[in-house]
Amino acid sequence: MRLALLAGLAVALLLVGHGVVFLLGFGGGADNTAERAIFGSLQLAAGSAIAAGLLLSPRKPVLGTALVAAAAAGMSAMWYWFVVITIPIGLALVAIAYLRGRQTAGPRRAGTA
Repeated sequence: MRLALLAGLAVALLLVGHGVVFLLGFGGGADNTAERAIFGSLQLAAGSAIAAGLLLSPRKPVLGTALVAAAAAGMSAMWYWFVVITIPIGLALVAIAYLRGRQTAGPRRAGTA
């Protein structure tokens, strides 16, 4: 599970790094400053949300999984031309967050006797 977490955090770090590069204009591509600001900020936010969701998932599984799912869906929508890659990676990230949340959940009690 630690290896899966590290892989998920690497994807999040990649998004954060790409967002910063895009914001600073080193990535080429968009010449429009407003477009760079919007897409760079969204990528930065998505990477941060994925990292936060993965790290939060053991303590708050619903919130962590929701953060990862929303960020993965957002990135799939932003990178629609790359959907063949973003959807499977997004699903894997959501699965990691879900499994991390389930892994730390203790036994549930049926109620008082």
